[in-house]
Amino acid sequence: LVGAVLLGLSLLPGHDAEATAEPIVVSQANAGALTFGATLSGEAQPTPVETDAVGGFALEVAGGVATYTLALIGIDAVSQAHIHQGAAGTDGGVVAFLASHEPAADGDVWIEGALRTSDLIGALAADWDGFLADLGAGNLYVNVHTSANPGGELRGQLIAHADATVSIAVAVPAGASLLGWFGLDTDSAAVLESQPALTAIWWLGPEGWILDAPVLPISFRSQIAIVRGTAIVVIAGEATTVQVPLASPGVELTAVLSAFEESGVSGLATLSAVGSGTRIRVAAQGLTEGPHSSHTHHGSCSDQGIVDLRGTESLVELDADDAGDAAATTIWAAHGLDHFATNHYVVIHRTNAANRTGHVIACGNVVGSPPPVVCVCAGHSMLVPGRSAGIHY
Repeated sequence: LVGAVLLGLSLLPGHDAEATAEPIVVSQANAGALTFGATLSGEAQPTPVETDAVGGFALEVAGGVATYTLALIGIDAVSQAHIHQGAAGTDGGVVAFLASHEPAADGDVWIEGALRTSDLIGALAADWDGFLADLGAGNLYVNVHTSANPGGELRGQLIAHADATVSIAVAVPAGASLLGWFGLDTDSAAVLESQPALTAIWWLGPEGWILDAPVLPISFRSQIAIVRGTAIVVIAGEATTVQVPLASPGVELTAVLSAFEESGVSGLATLSAVGSGTRIRVAAQGLTEGPHSSHTHHGSCSDQGIVDLRGTESLVELDADDAGDAAATTIWAAHGLDHFATNHYVVIHRTNAANRTGHVIACGNVVGSPPPVVCVCAGHSMLVPGRSAGIHY
């Protein structure tokens, strides 16, 4: 069981998601350092909509790829979700599809995906620079359409803040609730310290239930590691909310790239889950100025095998500047992250498309293990209040 009931989205630290942000200049050079978020509600529609549904949206731009997470709670017959162009309080045209459900989905919906230049439509068709400019200016909004409100039931303006973390306010009733953690890695001690209304956290481990509670003597407390996909039972003395930092697709596998044949090239490849696919980012230094190619292979740097990713969809094309630095990102939709968890390595070649199988100048073995699978689904309850921890899990 994963996810959580979503009541709102805030930008932390110290940012109000409803406040008007100062315009930010977003470019290929700085976009990877910025996070965008939107609180989705019926009240945000130009003509307010009465609905019990709520939602949140988080987006991260890295080079030419924008990865996103869309969470909707208590929605009835949601059909589509888009990014639109327009200021708050105004209607604008669709510039990107986020989700389409046929038939319409009910309940709780959790979706992760990615946008690239080819995904932009309408006024921003094939215009990535224009998309980045509108993001920085606060001129884009998320709109969720339902059968009851085809013009839009939930809406939120995308707000950009440098160094902000997007978090979701999870409503927790008094008593016991089963919560699937979808946020950034943490532990029970940190959660309990930041949430005075929570009196205990339980976790069902391989050897039985483990309890952490502030009332226990320190020598009896068990610090529970809480990572993406962990199911925990939280005990609250009163109804409260828990701010959960949203886990946008993050680094989960890495390959440290070392020089081959005394090339002097080094770097880092990071692989992260994006929906059912994998985002691959390669950064390197010490390159000769100009284009280079990078991709993954089966095997290891000491036992090199066949190329795993071929073609322009999967190839990471690097373009080194005059200082020898380069970074690029691509989305490989054909395989999930677990495909790369064993027996894979990443290389950089001396040349680009003209000679993709040219000399290897840097290589690194992929290491790490992907986390438990997180629900990307509709119609599943994400938070189950009032269940007995000893009976239901």
